Amino acid sequence: MDFGQDHHASVKIKHLLTVFTFYIWGGRNGNGYRICLFTIVLSLSLIYLVSLLNQSKVNFNNNKMHLSRSGKKSNAGIHQSDFKINSELKDTQDLNVLNLNTTFKIHTYSQEEEEVNFISSEWVKHREFAIIIDAGSSGSRVLIYSWKNPEYTKYMLKKSIFDNNFVTKEEGNYILNSLPIMEPGDEYGEDWQFKEEPGISTFHSKPHEIGLHLKPLLDYAASKIPARKRSKTPIYLLATAGLRLISEESRTAILRNTCSYVRNHYDFDISGGCDQHFRMISGELEGIYGWVAVNYLMGGFDTRKKIDKHTFGFLDLGGASTQIAFEPTAEMSLEHESDLTTLKLRTIGGNDIHYKVFVSTFLGFGVNEARRRYLEILTNNLNDEVSRNETLFNSAFLSTHETSNTIKVLKLKEKFLRNENIYVDPCLPLALEREKDEILNVALVDDNIKKENKKIELIGIGNLEICLKILSPLLNKSLPCPENPCLFNGVHAPIEDFKKHKFFGISEYWYTPSDLFQLGGSYSYSKLFDATKKYCKTSWINLNEKFENGFWPHIHETSKLELVCFKSAWIMSLIHGGLGISKLDHEMDLNKEQTFSSNFQSINEIGKFQVSWTLGAVLFHASATTAKKLSNSNFDAEDENLTSVVVDRGGTGGGYELQDILSNNLRIGNMDSSGGVVMNRISSLANERGLQNSNFDLSVRSHSFSEFTSANNSTSSSSNNLSLKKNKWILDDGSRFT
Repeated sequence: MDFGQDHHASVKIKHLLTVFTFYIWGGRNGNGYRICLFTIVLSLSLIYLVSLLNQSKVNFNNNKMHLSRSGKKSNAGIHQSDFKINSELKDTQDLNVLNLNTTFKIHTYSQEEEEVNFISSEWVKHREFAIIIDAGSSGSRVLIYSWKNPEYTKYMLKKSIFDNNFVTKEEGNYILNSLPIMEPGDEYGEDWQFKEEPGISTFHSKPHEIGLHLKPLLDYAASKIPARKRSKTPIYLLATAGLRLISEESRTAILRNTCSYVRNHYDFDISGGCDQHFRMISGELEGIYGWVAVNYLMGGFDTRKKIDKHTFGFLDLGGASTQIAFEPTAEMSLEHESDLTTLKLRTIGGNDIHYKVFVSTFLGFGVNEARRRYLEILTNNLNDEVSRNETLFNSAFLSTHETSNTIKVLKLKEKFLRNENIYVDPCLPLALEREKDEILNVALVDDNIKKENKKIELIGIGNLEICLKILSPLLNKSLPCPENPCLFNGVHAPIEDFKKHKFFGISEYWYTPSDLFQLGGSYSYSKLFDATKKYCKTSWINLNEKFENGFWPHIHETSKLELVCFKSAWIMSLIHGGLGISKLDHEMDLNKEQTFSSNFQSINEIGKFQVSWTLGAVLFHASATTAKKLSNSNFDAEDENLTSVVVDRGGTGGGYELQDILSNNLRIGNMDSSGGVVMNRISSLANERGLQNSNFDLSVRSHSFSEFTSANNSTSSSSNNLSLKKNKWILDDGSRFT
């Protein structure tokens, strides 16, 4: 039977399914009849879905490059031309951020600040703060991050030598070559973020009222940051999917009014300008921020790991899009260098570390948009055959994406909304009846269409295998790829073997497997498949009873249970069908001792932090405000029980250089003609710390340090190093340091 060709027959079948399902699950008597009728319902459903699947393949192929009579592309599928994926970030502002080319003032340190801060807690002293507002589609979350001033950290390394708090050479180098230690902006890590709903996009028609949304967020941030530090605390409002739902004009008005409101009512630092502090970021930049956050928290940037050292890959699955970011292998990086984005981070010691990362965003492949497109396939076959070739209005569930990142809502044609639209859904739990008013709320922008008169009802049959088969075409694997290797939707990516990488997935990659099945962490295809299959075929009545009995402590609304079957199926489709990760790679016996971990794991929280791209954003700010070193600042001591002294080079760069105090030498490497200034600074530091020099010989071996001859010292040009021969240093308490 071809339900796609006979609308009247399909309506009859749908009515039968509705009546039978209602009778089976709602009747009071006749268990034997229930079993019999359930068998009939299931058989008819399977026949219908097989026909549906075959028809969907035809429709999918026909719709791929089809243009409707209106001249617009079909929304029945998402095409490469609809969403041009750029792995390279071309936005100048993004590139400046990734290369630390900002206008922020470099952090400095002085003892005077320490004197001013004497009444503060030790935790607050010399601490920098930054405020990030994550402006999403459902709401805005303010997060306050903090870290110790890198210059103060370097000063404390110097001070440790005088306080006899020795560290080893390896420990000192590790600190210097590490990124600043990020902490929540609260000393106890308990109260440092706050969310305000709904999202800022709701102010598209009244941008001048954006202050109503911002005030609770900004007041909260101001209450957490010491008053004397607020003027030095930068604030960023970075919008993601939320602002893409509105026009560019409305978006610009919201961001401009946001900047004006912050400038007029708060004294936070926005010296980088409105465009830098209040902006909508691209999906690619969001992906790189996420990649940095994951590697920072998981030790991917750890300089101590020298064997098989490689960073971790990053996967994010949201509502509208999914993202991937990773550092290719050395071989793939050389072969596909033009596909990579270069970024730079700066360590405490001022060393710049560079990475080349592939990043791509797949708009329309988040769980919500995937669900929308899935419903298009489900309903396309039962729409009015008169307009079957008018693919723009071929579905009651229209995709909202256009060719740009700005999502525009398309008007729904009333003639394609019938009063009774009932569909069998294999991706919903068994016997769940669900009205799709929430989808109509997005599509119904025509006031003449009354949603209360239109019902679109779905009846779940909980068949995971059929669900996965219908989802498969949504990955657009058949689209041509400009270059191999290829992932999905016609997107090239420089990765051939996922076994050579380790990926971490956040957001929906974590929530559904963890909250429902306790399968967060190392990924197992067979375990997730079995758990999902069991869940899908469990009747909705039983699932609801489990919820009311507290079976899922992390689930607080039954609505969260309705789409678990679909979300889990979409996760598996993306991991294996989209990314190409082998199912067999994860089928180890978890009861046996493992010699390696899975190459894909889902994560949510690490230490004090929930994994968020906002952490990556603040790490770039911290890097940009750290002084760049002027020469090699690593320890070079032969004795591991010696620490360092920080010497101010006194040049225009304002940088610092860590030096070694050896058992017989204070050695300063790679000096230039300003050696006299450096020598004076050494004396100043010694006097500052209560040190007196006694009977030491100074020999200078460099280009021309005539300044030292006045101190009865000899010069030589045999080396570019300055060595200070010392007999002893006398501490202010009379003891000797040798």
